Amino acid sequence: MNNLTLNPAAAHLTQKVSTRTAIRTWMAGRNQLLSDLMERTVTNRQSLLVWHTMTAFSVMVLLSSTVGGTLFGLTWTILALTLCKKGGLR
Repeated sequence: MNNLTLNPAAAHLTQKVSTRTAIRTWMAGRNQLLSDLMERTVTNRQSLLVWHTMTAFSVMVLLSSTVGGTLFGLTWTILALTLCKKGGLR
């Protein structure tokens, strides 16, 4: 029996950690498209926050025919803008 063989639970945990590390590394990396458009360094995490805000604003506009939809979209847009501000975007 090989002592270096991991049991299934430990192998799953190792895979989870490596996946989490890969995602964190990717999110910390530079986003080429938005960095070129904004003429400053923008990380992938910040670009995801921008796309989240744009999606929230689009939903707000699309649902503006009803009061409930407008309030939902406005709340989501404000939350997305707050996350952008906390994420380091100005």
